[in-house]
Amino acid sequence: MLIARLLLFFAIAFIALSLIAYLITGNRRYLAFLKKTLIFAVIIFVAVLLFFVFERLILVL
Repeated sequence: MLIARLLLFFAIAFIALSLIAYLITGNRRYLAFLKKTLIFAVIIFVAVLLFFVFERLILVL
């Protein structure tokens, strides 16, 4: 679960920094980076959570 929390922390930090950079500069590439980071973080977060679910299922069986 520590991995999921660290991933969530870093994803929120990158998203916040990208949003701040966009608001300061007005450069739309920071929004593109924000979108890519958000999609990547969601995919990895779901993969890690699925791993934990399968691990629990294997321990039960």
